[in-house]
Amino acid sequence: NKSYSNGYPWGATKRLNDFDKAVVTTLYICFGIKNEGSADPDFFEQFFNANLLDKGLVKIAHEGGRAHGLLNVTQSDFFSLKISIPEMKEQTAIAQVLQTADFEINLLKTKAEKLREQKKGMMQKLMTGNVRVKI
Repeated sequence: NKSYSNGYPWGATKRLNDFDKAVVTTLYICFGIKNEGSADPDFFEQFFNANLLDKGLVKIAHEGGRAHGLLNVTQSDFFSLKISIPEMKEQTAIAQVLQTADFEINLLKTKAEKLREQKKGMMQKLMTGNVRVKI
């Protein structure tokens, strides 16, 4: 996305996971991996989610004259960015470790939310006097 998004000062690069095809506005640069045997899509999803492209984007992206959040990034500039990537086997290993970590983080977030709900319910019982604490 060539516009500023919350948490992504140089735009967001996201993978299309939910659909096989999509129609997108020209505000987006769309691309894919040409030779899937040479690059792991899961690795690149993690790479972009970690904002590792920002260092290069800082050099090529400039906000438009109206300061409305739209970044001027040409396709040729975007695709001329140089990035270092490991060999395919290492890409896959890195992606698997990070996906596992993401899964665990999401489980912990869900658990924390359930505990907050439980705490709220307990506080309501205490405040209404349905439950008393003995000291």
